Amino acid sequence: MRLSTLFATFGLALMMTLVLPAQTVRVIFVSGEASLQRPDEAALRPIVKGETVIIGTRIVTGADGRVVLTPMPGVKSIVTPNTTLLLESISENRTSETNVTHQAVLDLKQGAVVSDLQKPEGVTYDYSIRTARGLAGARGTTFTVGMNPAGIQTIVVAHGSISINFTDGSTAVLTPGQLSITKTNGDTQSVNNISELPPADQAIAQNWTETTIAAIATALEAGIELDPTALQNALDAARSLGITLSPELQALVDRVLALLAIPSTTNEDLDTETITEVVTETMTEEELLPGFNSFADFVATLNETQQAAFAEIIEVGFPDAPSLEGKLKDGKFARDLVKSIDLYASLNEGERALLVDLGILGDNNVTALGADTVGLRTLINAYYFLDAPPAELLNETDFPKIRENIDPLIGSNFFFPGIGDSSGVTVYNIAFHTEGSSLHVGATRKLIIDNTGYEHDTFVAGYDNESYRTGFVSLHASDLIDLNNTRFGSGVGSILIEAATINLTNITFQAGTNVDLNSTLGKANFGSSKVGYVNFISNVKYDTTVLTNANFGDSVRGTNADATGGHVKIGVLGSPPPPR
Repeated sequence: MRLSTLFATFGLALMMTLVLPAQTVRVIFVSGEASLQRPDEAALRPIVKGETVIIGTRIVTGADGRVVLTPMPGVKSIVTPNTTLLLESISENRTSETNVTHQAVLDLKQGAVVSDLQKPEGVTYDYSIRTARGLAGARGTTFTVGMNPAGIQTIVVAHGSISINFTDGSTAVLTPGQLSITKTNGDTQSVNNISELPPADQAIAQNWTETTIAAIATALEAGIELDPTALQNALDAARSLGITLSPELQALVDRVLALLAIPSTTNEDLDTETITEVVTETMTEEELLPGFNSFADFVATLNETQQAAFAEIIEVGFPDAPSLEGKLKDGKFARDLVKSIDLYASLNEGERALLVDLGILGDNNVTALGADTVGLRTLINAYYFLDAPPAELLNETDFPKIRENIDPLIGSNFFFPGIGDSSGVTVYNIAFHTEGSSLHVGATRKLIIDNTGYEHDTFVAGYDNESYRTGFVSLHASDLIDLNNTRFGSGVGSILIEAATINLTNITFQAGTNVDLNSTLGKANFGSSKVGYVNFISNVKYDTTVLTNANFGDSVRGTNADATGGHVKIGVLGSPPPPR
């Protein structure tokens, strides 16, 4: 079903555009040293709260200066310290009696603008930040564009998608939790974790990510009305990027979370829920993202890139589109769908086809909605480059604790797409055996296996020829891999486990086996389960030694752990493999 057909089906019509006078841009907050100069003024002067900003106005903030503008209804542009920008353009176009398109471009010379967009019903946004490196546009998101004195541009995306049109004519799309750095020569690197960047660029990424969180937290503390989840989205983005907040910024965050009556969740204390889940539970139903009464209403909130991606998703994944329309009345479902659309938009043609091959997309399957974005992206990347036969698709509910046939499954590639309500259901008494050297088992959201009392080795690959073990086992899921009493065959010499969170209980890694455990934070935790960590819950051994905080510690990528001699390594999800 093509996009035009989709719109026609749900009654979306194109209207003639009526150009109206430019909307009013006002200053709703100012603190510290902050100055303004209109085109008809000879010099900078102090900004006054409540005054109007016209096209061509220059705004300059000092080391402690902050300004919040409203360039269009529901949009807050937070001008951070040491920033210079111009209001390049502003306009308002009415496409019908009830639908209005607002347009605004801020020209950022130096510093940063943190943008928070909340679209009212019947409103379409064309909101962009221009720099010397290009134009970053969004129509419903929280993001930061920063320019340092050396002319290096950084964009941090906390929510939604950002389309970038570079000055050399190239384009890019950034999704939640992604960050891009563009040098003065036009070279751009987009990453999911700062470990992918050179050390100097990591410092730049750290600075602008912390700037994002500080701007949002300071605005909330000052009483500025922002998206209720803006701070949590920014904190989630920092976590997935592998950034630890400074003590001063963490103190500010804790203070604001307390002010909002939201439990403080620090970098070191992500318990059993994500920050976003914590804040969602504390919000009333009215404060959650509103749903949509019709398919057309939802589509109208998407930008062109999102609309094209969504049309493909409908075409290949939802033959019963009206059933999807009904789900859009749930605001959380709609929010999760936008995240999935943004991820889909960033995939190439082969990766999109892979979603269908793995059963993640198709037959009205909505399991991927709400999945950990970095985890799902890592899973897609792993399977895209996988040299293996097509995956055999399995259903978790076919493996209850009591069943008749408990013989091992024979093959080299297995996947649980999580159709229906099966994602997250514990799989019992299951074993995967291959006669080859490689075995791959994955799940869209959660791979939970409990083989307590089961006699077979869980993962069998390769062979042991007394000199070395040839088998390789890889396990992938976006959100969680939870293994209890699972065993690796004697021929397995290499193991890769990747998910946002990894839980291990009653597991033994054979001496000499190379094990890579990659989670969102890339850190070890012992005795409990914490989101984003590799959790050694109980009785996890390397050879005969139980791994503890004392003898294994917080092993990070590339370092040797005493108890394993460097054979077991913990890394950040989506990072390159460690050296050995």
